[in-house]
Amino acid sequence: MSLLMALEGANVTLVDESKYAFEEARKLYKKFNCNANLIQKNIFDIKNGNLDVALSFGLAEHFENEKRTEIFKKHCNLIKKKGIIVVSIPNSRCFPYQIYKSLAKLFRVWKYGTEIPYSKKELDEIAKKLEIKNYELIESSFLNAFYHFLIINPLKLIGLNLKERFMDTKFLNKYGYALIFIGEK
Repeated sequence: MSLLMALEGANVTLVDESKYAFEEARKLYKKFNCNANLIQKNIFDIKNGNLDVALSFGLAEHFENEKRTEIFKKHCNLIKKKGIIVVSIPNSRCFPYQIYKSLAKLFRVWKYGTEIPYSKKELDEIAKKLEIKNYELIESSFLNAFYHFLIINPLKLIGLNLKERFMDTKFLNKYGYALIFIGEK
């Protein structure tokens, strides 16, 4: 996501503790002839900022207890007034993800460490507690999650493509993999 923004002219800063993540980001940004400010630190060690947007995918779900709210607070502290936070997190209602995760743990192939999905209720409570204005939750496609996590694609073999027909069904999407939280400070 940050590369897409950089390609559109945004001044991008990436924060991660992982040296590997930075090497991969450097390679990718170089390939596309883009620059990014790379900060190799724990997100909680970063001082408050004056950014327009704070964006994360695959971060907030790796925290437990009060840190689950604190990571949203950190996003808010990184942006200026009227700035936007965008946080993508796994949805606790996504049973294909829950099944996959349980099986991966059972067979000892789960490689993501602590990963706790969020509920819409928890996100509502966080928004209220942090006084995040004009927030919205966007749900991803349930069928996409179903196909992705359970690898059930035999319908395509017989010519049925339910994915396109039912992709944006509001009822089903409440069980999709991702909740994308978008809010204004």
